[in-house]
Amino acid sequence: MNPTIENHTLTIGDHSEPLPHLPQAARVHVWQVPTDYRAAGYFVSVQQHGQPQELPACDAAAAELLATLDLPASEAAQLDAARAERAAAARIDADQLLATLSVSYPEREVSSWPQQVKDAEAIQADETATTPLLDALASARGIDRVDLAARVLTKADAYAQASGAIIGARQRIEDLLEAAQDADAVGAIPALRELLAGAPA
Repeated sequence: MNPTIENHTLTIGDHSEPLPHLPQAARVHVWQVPTDYRAAGYFVSVQQHGQPQELPACDAAAAELLATLDLPASEAAQLDAARAERAAAARIDADQLLATLSVSYPEREVSSWPQQVKDAEAIQADETATTPLLDALASARGIDRVDLAARVLTKADAYAQASGAIIGARQRIEDLLEAAQDADAVGAIPALRELLAGAPA
C-alpha cells in the first residue's frame, strides 16, 4: 500500500485524491491518521520550496508518516505563471510610458482636452462657431482662434497616436501570450519596449 503519484493524483490503496498543479516541483507528505480526524484515514500535505511542512493537527502519537514523494511541476501551471509574469511586466511598462507621455502636460490641462478638441473641430467645421473655452485660450495666448484650433487638433492627434501605439503594443503582447502554447513561446515574445522599437512579434 505504498503511496504513488501519477498525473498529479495521489493513490494509496483504494484511496486517491487530486494534487495541485504547481509551477515548481514540490514535496508531498502522506500521513496515516485517525479516521475521526480525516475520514479517509490519510492526511496529505504539499510542501512548496522554501515553505514549512504542514503537519497533521491530531495527536502526534496517532499519526504515522507513510511516505514523502516528489510532485513534479505542472507544465500548464508553469505556462500560466509565465503568462501572468509577462502580462504584468507589459502593464507596468505601458503605465510608465503613458505617464512619461503625459508628464509634460498639467493634469488639469489634460482634463480639458476633450472640450478643446470639440471646440477645435467645431471651428474647423464653421469658423463662426461658439467655442468659449478655445476663445478664452486663444485670447490669453494672443493668437488667432482658427490657428489655435489647428494646433489643438495636431497635438491631440500626436498624443492619440503615441498613446495608441503603447496601448496597442500591450494588447498585442496579451494576444501573443494567450496564443503561446508553452513557456518557451512565452519567453520568445518581445518586451513591450522592444515591440515599440520594432522588434518582430
